Amino acid sequence: MGVIQILSGAVLVVLAIVITVLVLLQNSKKTGLTSVVGGGSDTFAAKNKLGMKDKKLSKITTILAIVFAVVALVSYLLV
Repeated sequence: MGVIQILSGAVLVVLAIVITVLVLLQNSKKTGLTSVVGGGSDTFAAKNKLGMKDKKLSKITTILAIVFAVVALVSYLLV
């Protein structure tokens, strides 16, 4: 195994772990029964703040997924 293969493998493992954590940190799009029963009484400001956090997490996840795909493709082509 070459140095490039080892480095790309390590980068892929780190990216996979980071992407998994970022996906788990994002809020679910479904509100479920909690909003129907009465748990969905958030204020507009609280919802907007959470929305900004989710947008940032989503954007970072998308960028890292693209980087993951590029690294995987490059490492495949170098073998």
